[in-house]
Amino acid sequence: MPLIKKISKEEKLLNKERKRIHEEVIKKEYLHSKEDKISPKGSFVSLVNVNKIYDNHVQAVYNFNLDIKPQEFIVFVGPSGCGKSTTLRMIAGLEDITYGDLYINGMYANDLQPKDRDIAMVFQSYALYPHMTVFDNIAFGLKIRKVPTLLIDRKLYKEQLKIVKTKEKELAEVKDELGLLKKQLLKNDDETLKEKAKELDLKFASLNEELNKENKELLNIKSTPIPRIDYATIFKIKKDKRYYEKALNKLIKDYDRLSIKLESNPNEEKTIKNLLEQNKKNQEIAKESLSRTLKSLEYYENNKVPIYQNKHLSKRDIRLQVERAATILDLNDYLDRKPNALSGGQCQRVALGRAIVRNSKLFLMDEPLSNLDAKLRVQMRSEIVKLHNELKTTTIYVTHDQTEAMTMASRIVVMSKGYIQQIGEPKEIYNHPANIFVATFIGSPAMNIMDVNYDNGNIKLSDDFSIKLSDDFINAHDTFYKQELEKTNNDIKNIMSEIEAYEEYQNNLKDKKIKINKNEILNDHNHYEYNKILLKRLNKKKEIYESVLNTNKHVLKLGIRPEDIVRLEDKTSKHHLSKSFTTSVIVSELLGHEYYVHFNMGDNELIAKTQGNDNIKIGDKIEFGLNLDFLHLFDEVSTKLIK
Repeated sequence: MPLIKKISKEEKLLNKERKRIHEEVIKKEYLHSKEDKISPKGSFVSLVNVNKIYDNHVQAVYNFNLDIKPQEFIVFVGPSGCGKSTTLRMIAGLEDITYGDLYINGMYANDLQPKDRDIAMVFQSYALYPHMTVFDNIAFGLKIRKVPTLLIDRKLYKEQLKIVKTKEKELAEVKDELGLLKKQLLKNDDETLKEKAKELDLKFASLNEELNKENKELLNIKSTPIPRIDYATIFKIKKDKRYYEKALNKLIKDYDRLSIKLESNPNEEKTIKNLLEQNKKNQEIAKESLSRTLKSLEYYENNKVPIYQNKHLSKRDIRLQVERAATILDLNDYLDRKPNALSGGQCQRVALGRAIVRNSKLFLMDEPLSNLDAKLRVQMRSEIVKLHNELKTTTIYVTHDQTEAMTMASRIVVMSKGYIQQIGEPKEIYNHPANIFVATFIGSPAMNIMDVNYDNGNIKLSDDFSIKLSDDFINAHDTFYKQELEKTNNDIKNIMSEIEAYEEYQNNLKDKKIKINKNEILNDHNHYEYNKILLKRLNKKKEIYESVLNTNKHVLKLGIRPEDIVRLEDKTSKHHLSKSFTTSVIVSELLGHEYYVHFNMGDNELIAKTQGNDNIKIGDKIEFGLNLDFLHLFDEVSTKLIK
């Protein structure tokens, strides 16, 4: 019989209220255009309050905020189902953003098609075409892709191209003749032949110089646009102008209508005033947008702007780009092979090559190494890092493997249950985790976490082992709980004011017969009940924090990394150790250069890292000390780091 999880009435109400809040946010209509959205300065990719809610009300990503600088290597890491791949897919345009803003290279990207975002994506699966060669697999995207090309004087270009081709033929003929003559000279050392060879050498150099000049001229023609008025863009701008004019007129009419309503309905004064205020803001936005549109229109009408058209790349350009990518990835010897003749690592390199040839400014990688074996993963990991250092392309990499995150990233984004837990450099996240989740997820083996009794600056780990904390730890402890209590009190005040406002409103309804929508009453009541539950929880939290500050006695979570539980034999001058304790080995794991030693302290099973010089067996007695410089204290209620 499968176990059915019972959901309390409280939880049902909380879930219902969350759904309602989300729906309200989604239903809100904001008057804006792409131009109204301003990208944060210095960011190549920026996500502002990005949320993802599916049709069944399941929310995958909550209030995701991140600024990514150019050339950064960002890694999203977390357990399965934490929202990291969903966030990546929203950046790629494969998933819609429910609400929030996305900017790529200074452009508002929420409405941009994936093909217009200038991205290259590498998936978990290689997704190579088995009937195509490596060359064709890498080149496929380039063959179907159209790129913006300047409109140029085609007649002039064709004439110049004829000149270039004629020069190339002449040069090829001289080269062939010179080749034959040199072969003859090897057989017969004749002075006449030598003189002829010198003449041909000079002719070849002269023709080569002329060809270079003609090629430069060809390039010059290719990069010189025909100055003309861009009527297509003007048409689009005029369309936007009409839209903003309409929107502004409608807002002005709505404002007049609401003003009349305010005079005749004094009972709804507050609601109508709020609507009038919002209407004014929307009018300002519409006016700004209209002003910007008029400026653009004036510019395009008064200036001759270069016009682009989308064209397929030439075979020559495709070949050059594929060869460049193959050289970077060491695939030159495999270009004629098909995927079934390649190893897993080589296939993954081909998939990377397909991304490189696009010359995109943003790489998105969704667990590209998860299908490879351990040895190959290590190899590919270093190759991706080398590739990033060479190309200097902004990269977002998704993985559940914290080793990949620690070794590859310039910054790590740790995620859990759709929320960002911490953002920082690998070393910062490892040494200063924001909460217990980050502490236990990052690091192998995971950080040891144990319940300890805090008593006026002393922590008790077991009946016979306690530690006196330094003044820094004690000050950090007191400051943390004072700040948390202050936050909790502010939250209680805000919720209390909402509850009181609703109760007053209900009393007024009884006295005055006001017609109101039944759904609105129900929503308000649910929100009231929801606030009461939150208030109950916050009051409990407040009691705990007040007790901590008054008594200075409570239970804490102590965290310590396995390498900071130091065997006395391995002690060095850099270790600031506590008093020692002797324990029995429960489990001993040899990893060649080191041991993972499992032992008990009180009710907690801990892991220590020791050097692998000696043979450590189960039942051995070992003397340890804790490195006091690397202790971590966490709050039991919020799981946040104290120090």
